[in-house]
Order: sequence, then C-alpha cells, then structure tokens
Amino acid sequence: MKLKLASFFLLFLLIFSASSVAGGLYNRLQSSLKGIKTLTGTFVQKTYMKDIDRTQVFKGRFYMKSPDKMKWVYTSKSTDVVYILGEKVIIYQPEENQAFITKTEGMGLSASPLRILLAKDLSKMDFLITESEDSIILTPKKDGLMIKKIKLTISPKEHLIKKIELIDASGNQTVIEINNYSINPDIDSSVFQFHPPKGTTIVNQ
Repeated sequence: MKLKLASFFLLFLLIFSASSVAGGLYNRLQSSLKGIKTLTGTFVQKTYMKDIDRTQVFKGRFYMKSPDKMKWVYTSKSTDVVYILGEKVIIYQPEENQAFITKTEGMGLSASPLRILLAKDLSKMDFLITESEDSIILTPKKDGLMIKKIKLTISPKEHLIKKIELIDASGNQTVIEINNYSINPDIDSSVFQFHPPKGTTIVNQ
C-alpha cells in the first residue's frame, strides 16, 4: 500500500517542481493549464516493485480543485481513497476500516499538489527539465531524493499530460496513464470532505 500511494504522491507533488529553462513543449503545457480551476479524469496505474519482481495494476478516478484540493479514488484492485487537502493527506482504507492522516512534508514532500500538477507555481524548483519530441524529462538537481527520473508524455492536440513514468531511487517503476480529462467541471465541495464511518480507526502520523 505504501509503495502504491507514495508513487502517486511523488508523481503529483513533484512533477512541476522543476528547474532550468524549459523549451516549447513545456511552455505549451503551461499554456494549456492556465485557467484551469477544476479537473477530473480517470487513470490506470502500473507499479513495478523491484524487490519482489511484481507488477500491480490499479484503476481509478481523480478530482482536483484549485488551489489545494485533490481526491484520488481507486476503483480496481483497491478500494483506497486518497485526499490531499492543503498540506493534509488522508489515506482512507474502507476494507481495513482505517484511515491514516499525515502531512505532505511528513512524506518528504512539501509542495501543494494542485499548484504543481496545474503548473501554478514554478518559483521553487528542484528538477532539471529536458525535452524530446513528445515528452518532458525531469531529473533531480540534488542527490538523496526519492525520485530518480520522471518522464511526462504530452498529448499532441490538447498539450496535457497523458502519461507519467517514474523511476525511484530503489529501482521501482510506476506508469500512470491519464484519460478522460474534464476541464473546469462543477465539483461540489462535499467531494473533498472526509466523513469516516462510525468505528473507523484513525491513525495520526
């Protein structure tokens, strides 16, 4: 569970914490993201765990609302629901009747997820950017980070992220394919409210 969720956080919390002068593809991505206040879509996540030589595949849907709300709902191979509300992270596991509550900085991550995913703030930058024909490559400037490499594949028409590939420092690999984008849909505020059922064990970390 930790590997699956950590991969998600790393991808969406660090994706645009980037440095160096980006080229045309990166600029087109930023231009496409301007004006986005809400965002929904579906995803397929494939995570390869090197130590046990095993690949897991998950599916789900995500909801985002500027400036700092995100909900990530797994619908296949997992029932976990992940909330990011400002700097607070909630990982709800209904099958285990428990929820973990922590902070992004407690996971080694300190940036607001929507600010990064939607390219809202590039002032604090820890990654170098290079580009290929249809991809943006991010590599860390500093040693010791959990990330080794991130590759973003950009759709040619919409200029939005359609695939995220990540390799972490332990050699684990995660690929997330993002589909069915809906830009600026109405999302009720209740979507981001967490009301644990009676009897849920709450673990504050």
